Amino acid sequence: MVPGMRSKPAALRAARQRQGHTVTALAELSGVSKQRISDLESSAVGSMPPTAKRLADALGVDIEDIADIADEVPS
Repeated sequence: MVPGMRSKPAALRAARQRQGHTVTALAELSGVSKQRISDLESSAVGSMPPTAKRLADALGVDIEDIADIADEVPS
């Protein structure tokens, strides 16, 4: 287990859709792989803060809008 964050799947998907982005477009904007974005949108999986930050920045939202801080997440 490592410290990190846990995704908010519905919130991440909703933020992406509000911006009119496809998963592919968000991947290009954020530098996060399409597969990782799909994983994060499909279940509350662990995410390292830099990944969540890149997604939040690309979506123009606060990191807390798309991820919960977790003391430990599966590595």
